[in-house]
Amino acid sequence: MLIVYLYFIAIFIRPQDWVKVFFACPIVDILIGIGLVAVFLSLGDGKIKVKFPALFFIIGYLIVIFLSNFAQGNFPAAVEFFLFHLKRAASFLVLIFLLNSTAKLKKAIGFFVFLAVLLVLQGMYQKVNGTGWAGQSLVQDVRICWVGMWDGPNVLALVFIIAAVFSLNSFLNSVNFLEKARPLIVFACLCYGIYLTNSRGGFVSLLACLFLSFLFKVKNKVKAIILGGLICLVVFTVAAPSRMANIQGESSAQERSWTWEVALTLARANPLFGIGKGMFYKQHNWYAHNNFVQVMVETGFTGLFLFISIMYISLKGLRKVYLISKDKQIIEKEPGLADIAKTIGIALIVFNVCTFFVTMELEILYILLAFCFAPLVIVKKYSADFKLTFDIKDFFIVSIAMVVLVSIVAVIAIKNLV
Repeated sequence: MLIVYLYFIAIFIRPQDWVKVFFACPIVDILIGIGLVAVFLSLGDGKIKVKFPALFFIIGYLIVIFLSNFAQGNFPAAVEFFLFHLKRAASFLVLIFLLNSTAKLKKAIGFFVFLAVLLVLQGMYQKVNGTGWAGQSLVQDVRICWVGMWDGPNVLALVFIIAAVFSLNSFLNSVNFLEKARPLIVFACLCYGIYLTNSRGGFVSLLACLFLSFLFKVKNKVKAIILGGLICLVVFTVAAPSRMANIQGESSAQERSWTWEVALTLARANPLFGIGKGMFYKQHNWYAHNNFVQVMVETGFTGLFLFISIMYISLKGLRKVYLISKDKQIIEKEPGLADIAKTIGIALIVFNVCTFFVTMELEILYILLAFCFAPLVIVKKYSADFKLTFDIKDFFIVSIAMVVLVSIVAVIAIKNLV
């Protein structure tokens, strides 16, 4: 677990970006390298068997990333961005094998939430003093941020909202007052962090977090929908970011709509492999502010299909784990696995809601995917027949989802709704 803890510190606290002793030190590469050695040794001993669709989809997506630039005749960029994303995907492989029990998975998630709370405290300090722990200034004079990949309020809000999902569901799944108190306090702290980012996407994702958490917790789904809807309405009325009021008139919203229109045009012109991974920003000096749009324009509809498939098979796998984890043997040996699988599923959905407004394909994506598939590795220990498949029905579901998603993006861009 030490490698996991140090890796999370390097990703979220980022000492290599602001602490002089560690400045520019390749901490993440070193830790992933050590983790990969451990994985390969386990593979050599036959202790670990890897065979599930998500891994093949991730490999396929990496190949498409390479081909996206190679097809444009840009071999150096093909190698550069393939290696860039390969290093991030390596963390997925390391984590699913290090987090090989429910207890370890819970500890990793708990440590992630702890680090998110530290970043909220950093944000509170930054809000009061104008500069943060690393000396970074407020964005637009009012919005908190951090350093490294978290140097924008919207991406920082993503960290808070994922942690908020885990803390809220820990509260809902606890049985007594003392057990509920700590996650409730943590959830309130993370909500305040989202408020300090003044992120519209973060706030919408918080509403999704609240609604989905109550939907999956309350057995009577009608009551769950009503209760979740009322809570979302209250939260929206009381705590909506100030930027929600002028969503159509703000420059960032207009730029987002414009970039989506440009992305759709480029995707139609380059439908198979897109314009090349990393090329949209280089050509237009602007990110798509949407994971799906960014993937579509840079890797084409092939890449978008694989990307959506990864999300779909992750949720399918978690649902299957949730159902099989109610087996008496698994309950005794891996207590709480069903609840944690359900919570991770909610976190993945909320992640995709949040990244509908911000681009984030870096380490946090692969960390979350590792959280999704670690339960499959755990269940496999007790059920040799456990399989996760991707058949023709799944193919059509993903294809329909892709068409619907692209249509929604087109309508939003044309109508200038965000």
